[in-house]
Amino acid sequence: MPCLKIHTNLSPQEPRLDEAISALSPKIAEALEKPEDYVQVVILAGLKMTFGGSPNPTAFVELKSIGLPQEKAPMLAELICGELHQILSIPPSRVFIEFTNSTREMFAWDSKIFG
Repeated sequence: MPCLKIHTNLSPQEPRLDEAISALSPKIAEALEKPEDYVQVVILAGLKMTFGGSPNPTAFVELKSIGLPQEKAPMLAELICGELHQILSIPPSRVFIEFTNSTREMFAWDSKIFG
């Protein structure tokens, strides 16, 4: 159910991208109290991006999940920004995050709607 999608201008050959995926998957599962079996982490790298007019490392992150609690957004923002900074050296000040609370009726898995 949870899908974390990271859009970044880092090179697709950046070796730490796999490390970021491996680190974020269990942490997102734990933070959202969901089984990691349902967590999807996607990194789209090598994009032409700027932030504040600068081409320095940046990211736009989307976190979508069924029942994403608004009150967890601050904690999730710190978690995601912290991991991106620690592993990929992207400063938190160069990251935007969009949180989306999806309804069960608008989310499918294994050819079936969750609702």
